[in-house]
Amino acid sequence: MTQTQQTVISGVTLASVEPKGFYQTPNSMAIKAINSKLTAADWALWSYLQMVDPFGDKIIELPKIPEIAEVIGVSSRQIKRSLCRLEELKLYVWEPILVRGQNLAGKKAKEICQQKKTSKFSEKKQMTDLSNSGQFCPNREPEPLPGKGLFSPQTYSDLIQTLSEDERENFLQFGLKKTASLPKPPELPIKWIEAHFEELHEQWLETQNQKL
Repeated sequence: MTQTQQTVISGVTLASVEPKGFYQTPNSMAIKAINSKLTAADWALWSYLQMVDPFGDKIIELPKIPEIAEVIGVSSRQIKRSLCRLEELKLYVWEPILVRGQNLAGKKAKEICQQKKTSKFSEKKQMTDLSNSGQFCPNREPEPLPGKGLFSPQTYSDLIQTLSEDERENFLQFGLKKTASLPKPPELPIKWIEAHFEELHEQWLETQNQKL
């Protein structure tokens, strides 16, 4: 009994091939292959398949497609195309027993989701850092809200109620001096002060700020 040996094709060891063996191809099938204008890759694959399966009496387990591609010297994609071509011409039949794949759409969706999570985490961390930095600034005073820095009294009575006793006296003296400096001083200076309290109040505040 002749023992199966290993032979070398294109520098790659090829198992399950008897180097002294041979395979036969009916002329009708050879003519079909010629007329169909098989590519070099198609011919190489067909020859390889006939060497590993010379009798064709049953379905056999073939090497994996990447292994066949390495032996023949073509790409795995070309092996798949050639297998389909040979099956189309009824020169060879094959069954994809194990199919492996990867959902590229799902992979992309996962990457996008991960990027969003990373972005949200980065923004949250930045806000946390800013919050923490504010807690450790003892000399930092809270800024007043817009429109809340100064109190604007609506009436003279409101103004008087917001001032202390000393401030009331000071404001009144300020108003009396203003009335006295007018080209025509009013006969009722207190009434004039009450009528012009808003303007006088602003001027009085400026003098108070200058004293600080």
